[in-house]
Amino acid sequence: MGELNIINAWHGRRSSNICKGDGSATSICTGPGTIANLRNKVQADCNGMASCVLEASNEYAGSDPCPGSDKYIQVQYECVEPEGSGSGDGN
Repeated sequence: MGELNIINAWHGRRSSNICKGDGSATSICTGPGTIANLRNKVQADCNGMASCVLEASNEYAGSDPCPGSDKYIQVQYECVEPEGSGSGDGN
C-alpha cells in the first residue's frame, strides 16, 4: 500500500463552486494574506500515512484568512511506495 507525500496545502476560498454549503458565504478570497499556507502542517500530520483526515477549520489553519467567507482545505499530494518496499524477487 502506498503512503501520502504532501506537495502543497492551503486553507481559504479560491472558487465559489467548491464546498458551497448554503451558498451564503462563497465570496472568493483574493489578495495578500487571504490564503493560509498549510503545507508544512499537513506534511507533518499526513506524510507517510496510508490515509489522513483533516479538519477544514480556522482553528486547524491557525487563523481566519478571509473573514466572512466559508473556507476549505485544498491538498495536492502523491501516493508513493514506502521506503524499503522494493519490488525485488525475494531471493
